[in-house]
Amino acid sequence: VYIAGLILKSIAKNPFKIYKDLKIVSEYRKNHEKLRLSPETIKKFDKQVSLTAEKFNMDKDKAFETIYDWIHIKPLPYIKKTKRKDLNELIDWLKEKKIKTGLLSDYPCEMKAEILEIKDKVDLIKASTDDDIDVFKPETKGFLRMAELLNVKPQEMLYVGDRYKIDILGAINANVIPVLINKKKYKDIHNINSLSEIKQIIESING
Repeated sequence: VYIAGLILKSIAKNPFKIYKDLKIVSEYRKNHEKLRLSPETIKKFDKQVSLTAEKFNMDKDKAFETIYDWIHIKPLPYIKKTKRKDLNELIDWLKEKKIKTGLLSDYPCEMKAEILEIKDKVDLIKASTDDDIDVFKPETKGFLRMAELLNVKPQEMLYVGDRYKIDILGAINANVIPVLINKKKYKDIHNINSLSEIKQIIESING
């Protein structure tokens, strides 16, 4: 809803530019999904931008500027409005229990974490585009790198995601405990409707 409002406001200001921008971002996202399961593992983020620029016969730096603006900058004012009410409460509870926390996203999310007021509360923030990962989920490298940097075994780590084929299957393949937050439920994994339910999962695991 909030992103739709952002698009409508932008269209009202400059409809032709926004239409082109949205086509560029849409193509970029298509390339993202194509490369997600690609055997290529080096600089996929750069490859996505290059493919998008080629599609529209435009300068690569200009394509990057448009993509970065729409994916990382424009949504920021709306991020806080979509924040889950129980997010900070959960992180505070985890810190109280001395349980390490981290964020793993397809793209750099430091700015979003800051808007959500959790950047200084979590122990680690990583992105699939980081040089030491450089592969997208569901590849296991990002999950395993998180476990390594947090100094925990993969089987001791929970990963909470909202996409089964990407977040959950990636976690399963990395031997990480998967937790799905989604209306659609799946067998043999932890399914939750709210972040507060993670407390119960951890307590049941710890006995």
